[in-house]
Amino acid sequence: MLWTAFLTGFMASVGLPFLCIPAVSQAVAEVHMITASGEYRMTDKDTPEEAKRRALEEATRLVLDQTWTYLLGVSELKPFRLSRNDLQEFTQGLIEITEGGSERRREGDSVVIRADATAKVDTVLVQRRINAARQSQNVGD
Repeated sequence: MLWTAFLTGFMASVGLPFLCIPAVSQAVAEVHMITASGEYRMTDKDTPEEAKRRALEEATRLVLDQTWTYLLGVSELKPFRLSRNDLQEFTQGLIEITEGGSERRREGDSVVIRADATAKVDTVLVQRRINAARQSQNVGD
C-alpha cells in the first residue's frame, strides 16, 4: 500500500512537468540571427578607430536592412501587410545588434577596415508588438 502511494505521488510530480511542456514550447521564442559585414577604405585623414567605427556603422545598416527584409517574408507577419517603415517602427528596441570582429587589410595603397555586426530578432516578440499596437488602435474606433 505504501509503495503504491509512493508511485502515485512520484508519477504525479514527475508527470506534471511533462504535461506543461507543450504549453511552454508554443511560447518559446523564434530567434533568428543575421550577420553582415561593412567595409571602410581609410584615407590619409582617418584614424584606425574612426575607420572601424564607420565600417561598423555600415555593417549595422546592412544587418538591419537584411533583418527587415527577413521579417517582411515571415509568414506569421505577412497578414499584417506592413510597409518597411512600419516594420522599422514596430521593431525598435526588439532587434539586438552586437559587434563582431574587425580586421584590417591592405588593398594597393590603401587600408580597408572590415567590421561585422549580428542582429538577433525574435519574430514572436515582433508579432506580439504588432498585435498589441493594432489592438490599441482598434480600442478608439
